[in-house]
Amino acid sequence: MGWIGFGSVTVLALTLASGVTHAQELDYWVYSDFAQGEALKLQQTFIEEFTAKHPGLEITISGRGDDDLLTGQIAGASSGTGPDVFMNSTSLGAILAQAGALKNIYEDWMAMPEDFRAQFNPDLIKMCTPQPRVMYCLPYTGYGSFMYRNLTVLDEAGIDPKQPITDWSDWKAQMRQIHAVGKKAVPDIFAVLVVTRQHLFRGCRP
Repeated sequence: MGWIGFGSVTVLALTLASGVTHAQELDYWVYSDFAQGEALKLQQTFIEEFTAKHPGLEITISGRGDDDLLTGQIAGASSGTGPDVFMNSTSLGAILAQAGALKNIYEDWMAMPEDFRAQFNPDLIKMCTPQPRVMYCLPYTGYGSFMYRNLTVLDEAGIDPKQPITDWSDWKAQMRQIHAVGKKAVPDIFAVLVVTRQHLFRGCRP
């Protein structure tokens, strides 16, 4: 089963154009970040747990850059050399489906026990199910956004850092107080993202 990811969600998806040499070998393509360091150790743990339940099965994990991952999956769909299981972003799901790179796993999904299926967020399962009885993926990873508050700036603005924010009105009121003392209430998010992205790429994608 291969995974594809949409938007902020990475999912596994099963490819139609399989390059399996025999039934006991599976090629598993992942983002390059998942094929190194602690992420790779975690992936290997998952693989070991799965193969322990399926003796004789071998899974080869291969890290790919974002572009290589997509182009390889599309090319593999037409040549029969694609991976058996892969990661990607759900935002690319339509492209992969149109290229014939995905298998409809709806029947396999419904064959799983209810307690297994109940583990997944229903809204994310809907993202993998574009129409009735058609399912192309399973949610795998996601990310969220966090906002950190500078406690020193809050003190300087006369705001008690220990006082919780209960709603957006509280937050906006604090932002006005911070602005009033000559501080920036909200930083330049774009600049922060650029610096963060550069740092991550230097650290994770040599």
